[in-house]
Amino acid sequence: MKLILKYTKVYLAIFVVIFSLTSFNEKGLNNRELIDKIFAAVDNVKTVRYNLQCNERIKGKMQHTESKVKLQISPRKLYLYIKGIEVLWVQGQNNGNALVNPNSFPYINLNLDPYGSLMRADQHHTIHEMGYQYLYDILKDGYKKAGDNLNKYFTVMPDEKHNGRDCYKLAITFPDFAWIPYTVKKGENLTTIARKLRVSEYMVLENNPKLSSYTDVKEGQVIKCLMLTLNDFIVS
Repeated sequence: MKLILKYTKVYLAIFVVIFSLTSFNEKGLNNRELIDKIFAAVDNVKTVRYNLQCNERIKGKMQHTESKVKLQISPRKLYLYIKGIEVLWVQGQNNGNALVNPNSFPYINLNLDPYGSLMRADQHHTIHEMGYQYLYDILKDGYKKAGDNLNKYFTVMPDEKHNGRDCYKLAITFPDFAWIPYTVKKGENLTTIARKLRVSEYMVLENNPKLSSYTDVKEGQVIKCLMLTLNDFIVS
């Protein structure tokens, strides 16, 4: 299964998902049928190996990185090779830290927190968002929120080719996302808030210039957060 994610500056306002037709061997699927096929395909993924290319806007400038990824879904095991650096993370081991071999000075393996400042420097996401599950959770959340209005937000576009292969193209649009005040709850930080609302914590941090890090919030503090503005969808 091949997947490409594209999105505008308003995260989740609109993005396009492309899946290889060979994964499903069917044509002419409607919105609900295609989404159900996507969910079933992701549920069946046990291991995956891929080359990842990221083009991310960091502090106003586009940054390009390439990495090689090997991932086992359950129990989760991840190996990442990026710019000569090797990263290994195994669920339930090493106190939740990643084992990092920098292959340079100081020439020793490091145990680093995936949510810590060193591993999060100039990154939109952490290693925990590697694979299909992160996008899968966003799709499922949008699918649930769309309800009977599925066709308003999810649209099967004309097929197109990617790397010479015929692909489905699914467009998802939620025009009701906006920046509104959010009151931080007990025990929350920007990462947990973003996961709850299915938005990018990097964008939340970037749009709250008074915050210095993902943990620089406290209970009762009001921040700007991106979320659906429809009353039924607001999470307080």
